[in-house]
Amino acid sequence: MAELIVEGPELVVRLSCLEKLAALRGNVRVPPRAARSARVDLDNAVRVDLDKESPFARLVVSVSDAESTAAAIRSAAGI
Repeated sequence: MAELIVEGPELVVRLSCLEKLAALRGNVRVPPRAARSARVDLDNAVRVDLDKESPFARLVVSVSDAESTAAAIRSAAGI
């Protein structure tokens, strides 16, 4: 299962080996300042909308504690 964490100066989606293989890519890393919003979505997932300078428009990751994860991202991003 993927993890969504604030790791130092980055917001990281850490993928398992199998997820990396299926996605044909490694972990996703963006600066927290790229986050425009972070909220709890359906099925205990965190939805992070990113700015236009980011290589992704949105990250959606299922996590065990969506409220705490979204709060940590908002805090790191200053939103």
